[in-house]
Amino acid sequence: MRRRSTYLLLFAILAGAAALYLPTLRYEAIWDTRDFLKNSILLTQERPLADAFKSGYIYGQFGMDNQSMYYRPLVTLSFMLEKRLWGLSPATLRATNIFIFLSLLVTLFVLIRTWGGSHFAALAATALFAVSPINAGNVTWVVGRGDLMMLLWGTITLILLRKGKNRGIWVIPVAWISFTLAVLSKETALFFIPLFLLADPPGTKWRQRVHHFGFLGIGAAFLAVKHLLLGIGSLRILISPNLLDYPVRGLSVLGHYAGVLLLPFHPPLFNFITEVETPEHLIGGILVVLVAMVAAVWAFNSSQHEHLRMPTTMIVTFLAPFIALSLTAMWPFSLSTRYMMAASVGVFWLLARGIERLPGLPRYVILPAILLIFLPATIDHNTAHRDELTYWQRALEDHPANPVITLKLAGTLYRKKNDLEAYALLQRNQGMRVERLTFQNQRLLLAKLELERFDYTATLKHLETAEPLIPSNAFEAELLRSRIAAARGNPDEAYSRLQKLIHQAPRRSEPHVLLHRLLTGRRNWPAALEAEKAARLALGNRASWNTADMARRFKEMSSLEKVGFYLDHHNPLAAAALLKSLDLEDNLDNRLLSAWIDFQAGRDDLAKEKVRQAGAVFSEPADHARIARFFLDHMKQPETAITWYRLALTRQDNPQWKKRVAGLQALVHNDK
Repeated sequence: MRRRSTYLLLFAILAGAAALYLPTLRYEAIWDTRDFLKNSILLTQERPLADAFKSGYIYGQFGMDNQSMYYRPLVTLSFMLEKRLWGLSPATLRATNIFIFLSLLVTLFVLIRTWGGSHFAALAATALFAVSPINAGNVTWVVGRGDLMMLLWGTITLILLRKGKNRGIWVIPVAWISFTLAVLSKETALFFIPLFLLADPPGTKWRQRVHHFGFLGIGAAFLAVKHLLLGIGSLRILISPNLLDYPVRGLSVLGHYAGVLLLPFHPPLFNFITEVETPEHLIGGILVVLVAMVAAVWAFNSSQHEHLRMPTTMIVTFLAPFIALSLTAMWPFSLSTRYMMAASVGVFWLLARGIERLPGLPRYVILPAILLIFLPATIDHNTAHRDELTYWQRALEDHPANPVITLKLAGTLYRKKNDLEAYALLQRNQGMRVERLTFQNQRLLLAKLELERFDYTATLKHLETAEPLIPSNAFEAELLRSRIAAARGNPDEAYSRLQKLIHQAPRRSEPHVLLHRLLTGRRNWPAALEAEKAARLALGNRASWNTADMARRFKEMSSLEKVGFYLDHHNPLAAAALLKSLDLEDNLDNRLLSAWIDFQAGRDDLAKEKVRQAGAVFSEPADHARIARFFLDHMKQPETAITWYRLALTRQDNPQWKKRVAGLQALVHNDK
């Protein structure tokens, strides 16, 4: 194959990969990406670029360093640089991911050519890797950038070692730098170290391999900085009383991942340990171990097979850490298709070499056929990332009634203000056996939903049932308790809880916001001004309120506007007192407003009596339908809404009300 034709085909592969992923630029930021853009102190504040190297990944950026388990400063630095250069948006972040992916395709082509692969083999492996659905998650999901960067820099290091050995003393220091960048992108780059030995020509003496100690030193320095200097921990290994559990789980996970790598035609977004611990996967894992042993002996027993050592070792080396990951307490997705990105390089490398050995016609039929089979699954994976609701709905299709997926989908519905469906989904999990952390998160979300229904007793009951809580959930629980204390007229208790949270995590915005609302809702303007100053020191531009302007505008508000102000600032008792002092017209809307304020103040009995009296005075069917809408829209209580709709239907046949009752009954049925 001529060089010009090779480059044209490589360009065609790059153009095709770009076209495959360009539609994702319109997609929303989902899951961890959304959290980073909204809550990361390194991305929401003007912080020095050096801070990327001082903070743990995820929790460390959210003001809770003691919970961080990962250290990936280069990924964080890339986000910070993007913010400075052109601002952060889902489109630009994904565009950068696509650019890194295209760069990775080029280095993959060069890597295979460097290892003696033909133009056809290099192009075939690059094309398979470009279209594979295994890689879709890392390209489309913005925080998958860590895998892309890790593999890019690791591949460059291999190329430098293999191709640059005789090109000057500068090659080794550059390779060390490249490997350092890989490790700072993602911890699994450490598993490149065994691969670097294969870059040495056969027969190389150990005294000529002294530079490999540099790679070991880089790995040791990374771990020292992470654990000793920054105090960032690692994932906890699950302790099982039955030692047989470890090999059974490991072999089952190996069987699962072998299926993903060998038949990646429609892999799931992720999977669960309980779903792969089956006899089929266990037998598959055992077979993989046997085949791997035979392949290793075959590849390393003769110099004729030296070109197969790198892809074979790459598969084994990058399978091992993610099998070990299944033995940790990582929640809940310790199995994910996207983890197989590095291992898939070896698989497609070997597959391309196998296709190359076929006669001309089968070779040029089989390769396009595989690519065409990959395309629908990759497009489907990309489409699943369109928005968070689509993502979790797609996940629920893969794992029907799975409690973890149900919880994630319910959380998404809650964030999108669809409390009724979120509540109904969570009820599906009731009575099911779930892991402790899943149970905690269920109860925490149920508590938030009950708070939206102003059922403070149920909220506190859910929180108490979930205890003892992990630190991040305990933080969320204290926020809810402080809101309840404020609503029930216990501002001192709310103030004390919020101050403790601010002391615990001064860079988290939520307690600062609630504290400021607590103080302004009681018109304690001097204290609110001090809280604003403290928040600005801790949060920077995330503390966007203006206490002095708020106090001025409050004086200019009408009485009803002040009622709304008190409600927005968690002081329903003041809102109730002010509303009672007003000479308002006696109509259904005003009575329901008064009842709604009492519900928010935790005076349920008084509020229910006001609604009952309102329904007795304003007894027309349309009035009862309006009360039903009140319980549906404001109280998030479909059961009570059904009761009032049925009462209205006893006196007036209304098809619209009947349709609404049927829909609510279906929702409540799922509820139960």
